[in-house]
Amino acid sequence: MLGHKLNIKNPKLLVVTPLNAIVQDQASKLSSIGVQVGILRGHMTGSCPDHQSDEEEEEETNRISSTDVCIAGSTEEQLRKANIVYAHPEAVVSSRPYLLSDAIQNTVVATVVDEAHCIVEWGLDFRQDFAKLAILASLFPHTPTAAMTATAPQDYREAIIKSLCLKKPVIISRNPDRENIMYAVKSRLPSTHGVQSYYDILYPIAIKLLEERICYPSTIIYMKLKYCGYAHRLFENVLGVHQYYPETCAGPDHRLFGQYHAPQTEEMKQVLLKQLSSHQNTCRVVFVTCAVGMGVDAPSIRHVVHIGVPHTMRAYFQETGRAGRDGCPATATMYFNGSDIAKNKAGMQQIMRELCRGDKCRRATILQHFGYKPSVTQRSVHALNVIWNYVSTSYMMMATHSRICMKCCIAQSFCTWKVNQHPS
Repeated sequence: MLGHKLNIKNPKLLVVTPLNAIVQDQASKLSSIGVQVGILRGHMTGSCPDHQSDEEEEEETNRISSTDVCIAGSTEEQLRKANIVYAHPEAVVSSRPYLLSDAIQNTVVATVVDEAHCIVEWGLDFRQDFAKLAILASLFPHTPTAAMTATAPQDYREAIIKSLCLKKPVIISRNPDRENIMYAVKSRLPSTHGVQSYYDILYPIAIKLLEERICYPSTIIYMKLKYCGYAHRLFENVLGVHQYYPETCAGPDHRLFGQYHAPQTEEMKQVLLKQLSSHQNTCRVVFVTCAVGMGVDAPSIRHVVHIGVPHTMRAYFQETGRAGRDGCPATATMYFNGSDIAKNKAGMQQIMRELCRGDKCRRATILQHFGYKPSVTQRSVHALNVIWNYVSTSYMMMATHSRICMKCCIAQSFCTWKVNQHPS
């Protein structure tokens, strides 16, 4: 529309985005509706940005590897015809001569920085070209720029505006409250118990998957890289010949569970991404590291499980946001132990400790970090962010984990049940 108003032939939108998963997902969907897509090739250098000990960094090495951002570029002819051109920050910084060419300067009508919070989180050390995206202002001085993110508290917004050299930007924001997601927090065995602290969580899920097969609710389980292989072997042992659906069709496309992380082959990643993006997916349980967060549009995930605690609220909210993207009820369950939230845990935000140990409403704790409050219009019983106890004699639900959660829910008409007493 903007290109038509400006009388520009073959107008283009330049989209800067961090990961191949995002590019591939969006390019596939746009191509299916007839939008021409081009990809400007770039390369990444850097190391894992997580605040981890040397042991943890070794465990999760290549969380985001070069294969996640080095992508096959389009030909010059494809770029010329494209309506939307995707590029990683590295490609933008290294392609200055091309971006200054008439073919680009005369056709780009707007630029977009997607997942803009990466400017703050990755720009200083991990992928430093994120901090150099002010180059867009010099390359396209008269072209509007939009920065998009779903997880940016006030200090992030200010840093993004400054880094991109945005002049008097219009800020459009909305409450990020995911009303259809229930947030639950549960304790797990100490890490000194090793795989047992994972087994106690994973084994019941495997048994349930064996019983329900294709009817089991789609589930993503976040865990450390070294335990993904263990989880996969455990499920293989539990399900045996029943791990495929139908059982006669043995192969990754028909397995009821899988694993997605940076060391995984590109072919296997594509199989799982295709499965996750479908409403009729065979893969019901996926073991993942934090490589699955941004850019994975899985519409029908009913349950997100964390075995361990993300270091930041932004990461936690991003990862739990994989659940319930179709608007239907979903659950996010986080299992923690003392070492997960220890005071000497490098990079662990205090608010994550409060989320695990505190007695405040978890939804309110999450939203407060982003400068918002829970929506008072919420009425879904499933979305009450408390741990419920079903009392069989009276069929009454009580919040045994947090008295404040129950009081908040009643006060804001989140449910209409009469509660005769609160836990002391």
